[in-house]
Amino acid sequence: TPAIGRKISAKKILRFVFLVSGFLCLFIDWFTGHFHGWSVIACIGLFLSWAVCVKPIFDRRPLGIYILYGVLLISAFLFVIDWRTGYLGWSLSYVGPAAVAGGITVLMFSALIRKVRWNEIGVYIITLAILNVVLLILGLLDLHPYNGLCVIVAAYSLLCLFALRYFLNRYLKAELNRRLHL
Repeated sequence: TPAIGRKISAKKILRFVFLVSGFLCLFIDWFTGHFHGWSVIACIGLFLSWAVCVKPIFDRRPLGIYILYGVLLISAFLFVIDWRTGYLGWSLSYVGPAAVAGGITVLMFSALIRKVRWNEIGVYIITLAILNVVLLILGLLDLHPYNGLCVIVAAYSLLCLFALRYFLNRYLKAELNRRLHL
């Protein structure tokens, strides 16, 4: 069918763009004197972006857990980079909250694009919101320098959770009871 052809084509085009971007980073790093290694970090970032933001839209795997693991992997990877380069806290101040917001956004849009039922993603949105609350608490304990993005993502998370509760209260309650054994 034409829709399947467009979906496959979009996936191939996006994969090509990500691969070319990675090769360009490696090429620039190699040809600007001597190899500094920043391009490897950029390529890992591109791979993680593909795995977390783009691939789930096209795959048939369980979407919520896939996104949750991706957010945790990206956050952990960039925390290690922050730590290895003399911890400045940018990974917890900016990357963690942005990854959470990105994960929630991908879940919401994927539910619309792939016709995933909202009750399948509600638990994962709650989990991501709790992860952001942990980052917010770490900021209040002065373990990272800026808490503003955490506050913004907390408001965004609450808005998304309110939307789920408002539009799908019955389905969300049933799914939470089933998953959390309430």
